[in-house]
Amino acid sequence: MSLIGSWAEKKLGKMVGMKPGDEMKKDLEIAKEKRIKIAFIDQYIEVTLKKFSKSLTWKEKGW
Repeated sequence: MSLIGSWAEKKLGKMVGMKPGDEMKKDLEIAKEKRIKIAFIDQYIEVTLKKFSKSLTWKEKGW
């Protein structure tokens, strides 16, 4: 699943003209300019993929 997620992230990034993580880098730049405190919060990709996998039916998984 993580390989598929990685592939999809790169593919979508190419479609919109951004690399994964670019939006967070830009947010950091803006926060520094405006002296705004920020907290980068994210969950591990394994957690996201596990939740996503549980939401799919066996048919959708292609098993």
